[in-house]
Amino acid sequence: MSNEELPLPELLAHARGAFGSVIRESFANAGLPALPRDGAFILGGLHFNEVPLPDLIRQRAASLKRHQTITHLVSAGYLEERDGDLVLTGLGIEAAVVAAEAVGGLYHELGHAVGEEGIANLRRALVTLIEIKENAEEGRLFSSHLHDDDLREGDAH
Repeated sequence: MSNEELPLPELLAHARGAFGSVIRESFANAGLPALPRDGAFILGGLHFNEVPLPDLIRQRAASLKRHQTITHLVSAGYLEERDGDLVLTGLGIEAAVVAAEAVGGLYHELGHAVGEEGIANLRRALVTLIEIKENAEEGRLFSSHLHDDDLREGDAH
């Protein structure tokens, strides 16, 4: 079976870990301690976006196990407590840069494979899937994506 014949859910499941795999490999190559899940998100948000840690945690509340992730980042030397706040260490800044470079390399490779239009289409498709998921969770399955031209006489959808 070719990749074009694989069901979309299977493709998404296999593709899901691309960013994490690339970041983990970059960290190993740089000799940096391993990151917990969402660790690169936290480090990048603190360093590049200057988002306060509580805001980052709120943004990932559904998937982020705050205590374990933050504890791991502190014990690995990426974060330290200063004046009652957790802040990036020099190692944390280095790690944020390594993660950003890894993600940039992934985007470059993806762009080379599918072009900018392909990336834009992928982004639109993923946002649509997120909207469908959110609607389904609110009991409104597909309601925001049905259009008159999608309905043919006699279709039950």
